[in-house]
Amino acid sequence: MTRQRVAWTHTEDSLLMLCRVASNFLNRKLKRPFVPWTVVRDILHAEFDSSQDKTSLAVGRRSRYIMKNPQTCLNYRICLAEMYQDKELISRFSSRTGDYNDLQVCALEYKEFVSALRSKFSSSYGPSDVIIPDTRQQLFDRFKVYAVGDDSLQRTQDVLKKQEDIDVLVLFNLIQSTLVLTNAQMKNYRPFQVHTHTHIHRCRHTHRATHIHKNGYGGCKVH
Repeated sequence: MTRQRVAWTHTEDSLLMLCRVASNFLNRKLKRPFVPWTVVRDILHAEFDSSQDKTSLAVGRRSRYIMKNPQTCLNYRICLAEMYQDKELISRFSSRTGDYNDLQVCALEYKEFVSALRSKFSSSYGPSDVIIPDTRQQLFDRFKVYAVGDDSLQRTQDVLKKQEDIDVLVLFNLIQSTLVLTNAQMKNYRPFQVHTHTHIHRCRHTHRATHIHKNGYGGCKVH
């Protein structure tokens, strides 16, 4: 067995997201990553018993994987913005210096910064005493409901009026699909031949139409 499969909880993912927020700020101090994944692993081990089976490799892989979730990316950007708005927190750690060639110094500052972020966003970790309303009316009476995200982007609909519109749309979709293919898939499906054939066909069609148009125009001038 070449790799281990481990289960992750939402609390572990939340802490990993905060570690990414901390890394975003502290990595600006150095030309290399401020701490290795082993430090993030140690933070997880110290916080959660369920994290004892996680290796540094698994931690790094999971940290990258959770950012593929659009909601996690949105939460990450919100936490990042709130962190940089906290002038006192940013000033305290921006002015801090030390021998950053020493891994222990970097690890200590990193853990302190993550702890400060957890205190700032403590409502995401501790037990909540909020009682969820039973009805929608009670929800609107007790809380202000905001829509998270940008609703300005709306799905567009293609307008197809003639045969050429369909040809262009199919070709456009084919090119987009080709861009995400691997080399093996490219060799299997060989869409390049389709592109070439379509391009040559269109060029010949355009040339033929132009030639007919010129001949017709010349005939009109003679008469």
